[in-house]
Amino acid sequence: MEPNERSRYFSKTRADRFREWMEHKSTLILPVDRDLSTRIFDALLAGQVLLVPNVIADFDEVIPPTRQAELGIFRLQRLDVDVIRQAAAHAVRFFDETGIEGVRARHRYVLDNHMMVHRTRTMLHCIKGVAARQLFVVFDGNASMPYGLHLVGPR
Repeated sequence: MEPNERSRYFSKTRADRFREWMEHKSTLILPVDRDLSTRIFDALLAGQVLLVPNVIADFDEVIPPTRQAELGIFRLQRLDVDVIRQAAAHAVRFFDETGIEGVRARHRYVLDNHMMVHRTRTMLHCIKGVAARQLFVVFDGNASMPYGLHLVGPR
């Protein structure tokens, strides 16, 4: 889709958009600026196997590496075409091997851990931590973490 013309997708009903997601076994996540895209959760909810570059700084905190392996989330060290092709073939094999149970596990993982109620609970937990001076808001960043406001524990 062109950046300024997305009606092909957004003119569809929510059910039709979800059906479109479910037509694919895997997806390649390409972050704009090392961001944790909601597309990750859309794809998992649709049962897809994910190819995710290692540039998303907080990805392992959101989905622990052990769960990534179980769910079929494959981390890419590089975004070379050959690397992506090999990973995509591996993702399709993983999807086929885990079958409907794998689809259900990915879907259930999002339902049980990454819906709005879970995000709200996390936000409230962070606010309580800041109020209790257990967490602090700092402006920080480095080569692996984008510059911006971050929550950190006591220093």
